[in-house]
Amino acid sequence: KQNEFNDPSLAEKKRKEIAASAQELAATRSVLIKEGDEFLKKQRRSLNQKMVGMINDIRNKVETAVSEHAATLDVNLVFDESGLTSSRTPFLIYSRNTVDLTDAVLKKLNKDAPSPVTLETPGGAKPKAEAPK
Repeated sequence: KQNEFNDPSLAEKKRKEIAASAQELAATRSVLIKEGDEFLKKQRRSLNQKMVGMINDIRNKVETAVSEHAATLDVNLVFDESGLTSSRTPFLIYSRNTVDLTDAVLKKLNKDAPSPVTLETPGGAKPKAEAPK
């Protein structure tokens, strides 16, 4: 359209039509870009909300499993040794006679998980794929 617009033999009326058409296309493009950006923002916000909800559900399940297992051990406190304070320093510096609840809690959390799946591959090899933990 630009080459056609610059053609000196083109009538002024035709030039105005081409210019109006170009402006309309530019305006439509701007509107579509804005709508696309708004759609992406809305989708990202929705996905983020779902992710936060899923993380909260998982954290609640872990906290429940830890609390229930800790109650069977007759302990008063349970610390996350990997936890950090807001200044990124370890929350727990030293502990004596620690009991690691990790394996027991994972076993409890994964009790209803699907069993590992064996996949058939060409050539007869059977790699083992484990269910997500």
